[in-house]
Amino acid sequence: MSKGILAAVEDVRRMTRMFAALNEVCVVLDRVGSLEQAEAEAKARTDQARADEQALKDESSAAEEQLHNTKLAILVAQEDVKAVVVQAHAEAEVIVASARDMVETMEASITDKKNKADAGLAEKQEELHVLQGLIESKQVELEAYQTKLDALKKKAAALAEG
Repeated sequence: MSKGILAAVEDVRRMTRMFAALNEVCVVLDRVGSLEQAEAEAKARTDQARADEQALKDESSAAEEQLHNTKLAILVAQEDVKAVVVQAHAEAEVIVASARDMVETMEASITDKKNKADAGLAEKQEELHVLQGLIESKQVELEAYQTKLDALKKKAAALAEG
């Protein structure tokens, strides 16, 4: 019986070691389960982070393309403005040159008309001076005839009286 007790004690020790080993296996399995869950969660977070990163890359690419298109539109608009300004300057130069030519032509025409008017005025003043001289001489003649007429009236009155 002592062999049986010894065997039983040995079996109990072995079973205790087995239970301890089984307990350790359970602890390890719990840890592995926790690690597997943690790995799955980490993988899910990694996948979500990659998806977010791709979405940000896509948004960034779209924003960069929009920025590029905006810059191109600004460059085109600036070139259009430059072209309009150049065209406006050219048209303004043509208008100014035309206006200067018109002014010069008008000045020449006015100067010519003024010169003609001055010449006509001088001629008319000369004619007026001649006519005034004629009027004065005719006035003198008229006064002479008036004097003769007065004298003849006096003679006729004296003859009629006498």
